[in-house]
Amino acid sequence: MNLGLRERVAIVGGSRYGTGKAVALSLANEGANVTIWGPTDDIRQTSMDISRITAQSHVLPIPTNGSGKEDFQRVILDTMNRFERIDILINNMDVFSLNRSVGIAPRNHIDMLKDHIGQSEDMIHQVVPFMKQQGWGRIINLISADLDKSWTEPHISVEIQKHTSKMVSTLSNELGTFKITVNNVISTYILTDEMRSIYEHEASNKDISLDTLLSSISKRLPMERLGSPEEFGDLVAFLSSERAGYMTGDTILMDGGAFCASV
Repeated sequence: MNLGLRERVAIVGGSRYGTGKAVALSLANEGANVTIWGPTDDIRQTSMDISRITAQSHVLPIPTNGSGKEDFQRVILDTMNRFERIDILINNMDVFSLNRSVGIAPRNHIDMLKDHIGQSEDMIHQVVPFMKQQGWGRIINLISADLDKSWTEPHISVEIQKHTSKMVSTLSNELGTFKITVNNVISTYILTDEMRSIYEHEASNKDISLDTLLSSISKRLPMERLGSPEEFGDLVAFLSSERAGYMTGDTILMDGGAFCASV
């Protein structure tokens, strides 16, 4: 299926590893130009990985350790200078990492999530004028959640849904007339390199093998396996494409059926 992404321009947040990197690779594989940013060493490696898929001229790595308005403005300006347009914005909110932060209370997880949402909204407001001018755009918020914690502690899951759903609902109503779609994708049990490292540490603490731990987790899931980064990246690439032009204001949960199995 031709997704119509060739020569589209995507800014992908959190693209130095995990699901963000998987999305950047999937978009590049579909022919999109991709801007990525993050710490110098990590972003260089991601840039090299993308360059193996497409020409080096189709990836723009921007080294930065910040996540404030000035950093966002730099990312947007550099992208416009290189590619002369912005079609796709991928925001990345890693709730999983927040829940795994040692010594941070659940209430503070919610406050940190609100900060992530605020940063994502800042980025959205900066790219929307370009998308309006083009009459086309895709805005997708990635939320990597720890189902074991986020969905079994009701106040956290409710806050995640409330804030992100309100954001996409408001924006989709405002931007639909400009052919700009806005969606959320919540994922969990995706076996990224980061997740593998976390599971390896957990298996070591339990004095069992990684395979034993992954097998135990898989048995709790309806699909009886963890998801791959490639599957997640391909889903987001589809939502970024011409083919998903009628999908907006939605929150999509990609978890292999885990949430349904837990209720």
